[in-house]
Amino acid sequence: MMTKTLLCSLCPNCCALTVTMEGDAVTGCTGNLCTQGADFARQELTMPLRNVTTSVAVSGGLYPLCSVRLSAPIPLSRLTEAVDLLHGLTVTAPVAMGQVLLEDLLGLGVQVLSTRSVPAIHFCKD
Repeated sequence: MMTKTLLCSLCPNCCALTVTMEGDAVTGCTGNLCTQGADFARQELTMPLRNVTTSVAVSGGLYPLCSVRLSAPIPLSRLTEAVDLLHGLTVTAPVAMGQVLLEDLLGLGVQVLSTRSVPAIHFCKD
């Protein structure tokens, strides 16, 4: 049996959790003030997930970047790969807030969504 200590970040309580494990299985959790703490500990120790927010480049837009988020968290083990892909992504203006910019990030079934609108630049022709 092994014991691990975690700080839960799901609610404002920020509980200090003590988690017992046997092999890869969570067998107990104490210190949580709400029911979410035990679920957080189990998830974090068996398959940690992370949300991603970043920016992607915009071609032909009023702004050079557009902030984005994911529709769901992704496995921590794929985080670097996802961020590298997003930092190499360029979208074309106009971009609408909430627009799906990438349908299936890394085959994980997670969408990349814009969190701001970026209008296209229109140049006057003389």
